[in-house]
Amino acid sequence: MIVLALLWPMVRPVPAPAAPVAPAPDAATLAIDPSEASAIAARLVGQRFTLAADHRSVHLDDIAGLGAPRVGVIERRGDEAWLIAADGAIRLTGPLARPRIAGAGYTVWVVGDAAPDGTLRARRLGVLRRPPTP
Repeated sequence: MIVLALLWPMVRPVPAPAAPVAPAPDAATLAIDPSEASAIAARLVGQRFTLAADHRSVHLDDIAGLGAPRVGVIERRGDEAWLIAADGAIRLTGPLARPRIAGAGYTVWVVGDAAPDGTLRARRLGVLRRPPTP
């Protein structure tokens, strides 16, 4: 009984592990179907990214040492290319913002320079997935 009394302060109930918290959506995170996780990871070879344990999202940490990119879907508005991302839409400019490189409906990552007019001059762009087929 004395031993139990001496050990009692050291015996504490172990709390249940907390449920995993999904990362907040941001411009560098893409929600994915688990079946496409391998294909997307293959497209990101050489880049720093984190694939969620449940294979339902991928976060791009760094592209070619330039930092985290913006991830979204390309939308064409007239002659302009827009990136529709989790944090909003931004118009892309520069040589990479062309229909043959950044086609409408493609999910891409973009690294670039923000301009004072609110556009993003794309320096690097990579395709993560093609548009869904009808």
